[in-house]
Amino acid sequence: MRTRGQSVGRMLALVTAAFGGLGGAGGAGGPPPPADALTVFDGAARLLRTHYAGPGMGEVDGLLTAQRQLLTSRCTAAAASPCPVPLGRAAVDTVLSTLGDRHTSVRWDAPPLNRTQAPTVPTYVWSGLLTQLMRPGVLRVVHVDHGSPAERAGVRPGDLVLNVGGRDDLDDVGLRSSFLEAAEEAGKPFVLRVRRGGAVRALTVTPASWPAWGQPSLRWEDRVAVISVPNFAVGTGAAFGRLVTRAVQQGAAGLVVDLRWNPGGLADECLGAAYSLAGEAVNVVGIGRSGQAVYEWRTSASAQKARQQTPVRWKGPLALLVTSQTFSCGEVLAYFGQRAGGTVVGSPTGGVMTSVVKSYDVPGGGVISLSSGRPTLDGRVRLPERVQPDVTEPTVADQEETDTALQEALRVVRRR
Repeated sequence: MRTRGQSVGRMLALVTAAFGGLGGAGGAGGPPPPADALTVFDGAARLLRTHYAGPGMGEVDGLLTAQRQLLTSRCTAAAASPCPVPLGRAAVDTVLSTLGDRHTSVRWDAPPLNRTQAPTVPTYVWSGLLTQLMRPGVLRVVHVDHGSPAERAGVRPGDLVLNVGGRDDLDDVGLRSSFLEAAEEAGKPFVLRVRRGGAVRALTVTPASWPAWGQPSLRWEDRVAVISVPNFAVGTGAAFGRLVTRAVQQGAAGLVVDLRWNPGGLADECLGAAYSLAGEAVNVVGIGRSGQAVYEWRTSASAQKARQQTPVRWKGPLALLVTSQTFSCGEVLAYFGQRAGGTVVGSPTGGVMTSVVKSYDVPGGGVISLSSGRPTLDGRVRLPERVQPDVTEPTVADQEETDTALQEALRVVRRR
């Protein structure tokens, strides 16, 4: 899993695109390495049969049985003792890929889970900006962290990247994006040429140590506050609440929450952020494989912390920007914002609100993340699969520099 990068596509690999983190992680620090592939497979199968409650819950037992039989045959054919561990891992991978559940995955190179250590966000040398490849031939800056090297250099959301470090890509935006990644990894100052409002600007960016995942940022469009939320990593919920409080204290006439490139992240963080918009109406009860609740946010320590850290809630005109690339926790914040009276602008979201996730150590190494619960509001009413916009608006029209979706969101809050 990469933990740095500039493109939104890369950010999808940085933050687990899962409505995850409910109830913490499972496992107890990881057992010693197994003797063979069958031990690996059987350990993962036991976790799936015990905890998996995703969309493929009725299929998982049959898939595991079939793969176990195939694995036994492959071990016999391998004529090796012990049976090679990669064969067991490949069999688990086949089961998970057949399930097709985007909230269920395994990372074989992950270290054992540590539930006693507080999670942290690592830092890396980069610029703190996120870009998105647009078509045709447009690489757009879609998010800039507040206080980041990119912001200090003068980079702004909406800038179109033309040239990186003097390297021209002849309109190949994919190559241009790789130039940007390489320039950041070098850790040395580089010149970023961007087009903004018809003018071309040369901005010198000096990469520095910065949180590996993008941080919420606040900017102003006249008297309307625009908060961009690129993911839900550790601390995002509290950071979002602080920005909402600042918007209220500074007299914002409206609020736009930009979730268009948000791949998701930790459930406690997005629910904490939602509390700033919807208060006590926010809740998720996860129903596990047995039909019993495995988690309830409203009674959790995370909810209590959100109440203590949210002295001010937003109660004015609200719009939330989403796209088909808004996944999981990004969808959850949009959902509760919409329920609180906000207007959702954009296109239908990615449709990954169907499960809650817990993680477990796999015998022999690795961590498996499973859809361990079905999210409901109260134990009965299911959350929808995706968020439908109130106002349909494309994100960008070809090479047009105007952010039409943002402009529509601004019109919505100014009319109210």
